[in-house]
Amino acid sequence: MRRPFKILSGSAETPSGVKVGFVCLKENEEVGEHSTENCEELIIVLEGEGCLLSKGESLPLRKAQVCYIPPFTQHNVRAKTGLSYVYVVIPRHVAH
Repeated sequence: MRRPFKILSGSAETPSGVKVGFVCLKENEEVGEHSTENCEELIIVLEGEGCLLSKGESLPLRKAQVCYIPPFTQHNVRAKTGLSYVYVVIPRHVAH
């Protein structure tokens, strides 16, 4: 399976554990359900439309929106149209 993401910084992780990446999804493609574990996550939408799915709810995502996902949250991102976004994952020991 083709992974729809790539690392922007050339390193998947900083020494403190912060991760940054770029995701580009085709229409109706999704990243798959996963958990933030002990991290906070920001999603910054660059282009397109989609939704964040979590706990049976759907949050619309559109260009120029920033979405915050708290620690220990199962979630998935699905594209409605093509969807491009940057994610930033921050371990709680860095964020607090």
